[in-house]
Amino acid sequence: DFVILLTNKNLLLSPVSLADGTVLSNVPSLSVLGVIFTSDLEWNLYIESIVKKASQRLFILRKNS
Repeated sequence: DFVILLTNKNLLLSPVSLADGTVLSNVPSLSVLGVIFTSDLEWNLYIESIVKKASQRLFILRKNS
C-alpha cells in the first residue's frame, strides 16, 4: 500500500503515522504502472526513462537490420 499526496505548493511535510504505528516516509519519486511521479510533479524522470527505452529498442532494431 502507498499514499500519494499531490500538491502544487512546495511543502515540507513531516512523516505520516498510521493508526497501527507504521510511519510513512517521503520519497523523491514513485513509479506506478510505468509512470514516474516525482515530489515536484515534474515529468523529467518519466520522459528520460521513455527516451532511454526507445533508444535501446532502436539500437536493437538497427543492429539486426
